[in-house]
Amino acid sequence: MGFLDREYYRDEERGPWAAWFHEGLVTKSLFALHCVVLLIQISTQTQPGLAVSGPVAQKLALHADSLWRGEVWRLLSFVLIQPAAPNLFPILWNFTLLWVAGHEAERRLGRQRFLALYLLASLVSGIALTAALISGLNGVNRATTWVFGCTGPVTALLAFLVWQTPKGTLTFFTALRVPVWLLLTLALVSDLIGAFWPLLPADDGRRITLAGHVGGLVTATVAYALVRWSIAGSSGRHVASPQERPIVTIYRDEDDDLLEEAPARVPPRSTDIDEHLEAQLDAVLAKVAAHGQKSLTRAELDILQRASEVYRKRRR
Repeated sequence: MGFLDREYYRDEERGPWAAWFHEGLVTKSLFALHCVVLLIQISTQTQPGLAVSGPVAQKLALHADSLWRGEVWRLLSFVLIQPAAPNLFPILWNFTLLWVAGHEAERRLGRQRFLALYLLASLVSGIALTAALISGLNGVNRATTWVFGCTGPVTALLAFLVWQTPKGTLTFFTALRVPVWLLLTLALVSDLIGAFWPLLPADDGRRITLAGHVGGLVTATVAYALVRWSIAGSSGRHVASPQERPIVTIYRDEDDDLLEEAPARVPPRSTDIDEHLEAQLDAVLAKVAAHGQKSLTRAELDILQRASEVYRKRRR
């Protein structure tokens, strides 16, 4: 057996807690930030049941006139403010999706790209919602409407996963597997219904929530295209379903009908991986990302096995 992921070996030596914090670190940090701001928002409310009624919410929520006065941070900070009780379903929905979809998207993108996707989706959603406010979309009152919630970036996470793996699923509560496309559809349809039925007051931000979804969809589409282009460029081939750092388990089955080809030149076994083996390893991982592990030949499986043994020896 061989297992290739260069960072996980270090975490195994530090114990299970280190591995837990390492996996999805940015997702866990964003989730904790949202929870902390929610608690502060609730504790500073001046009118129970009204989300934007305290100093914190009024300073962070999206408001067209405040933006016009130069408070541009609202284009990002509005995602930290959540609906007030008793309307708890949007909080449970968005926070659960942030945790589950966030971990999966971060695993595929890596920390930096995942954080960039989340922040950019928040910004683009904020711009789209501001345009909807200024234009009076769906009869919304620009002067009295406050917009908040993390539906935009959460939609971007779901859309990115759908574009990358159309038939993919997310696992909730360790056993419930739900297609990602279904979750994305439910998110869009729920706000579509909320915008037109029942009729909402002119100062209710749910009238234009769909604009935030559009911002998330656009961001996810661009991000998917860029990741696909970058991996295709590095591997020199067309990539159908890219993942930045695939996790590969190597196994041998005598019944597998693999294509035979001449053995590739593999450097001698050593405790230090050289540049030639490193280049071969990168090419094989790019092929796994593009076409799946079953596309590998025996020679390419040997390269993975050799590299796995080198990394295992480094731990000793």
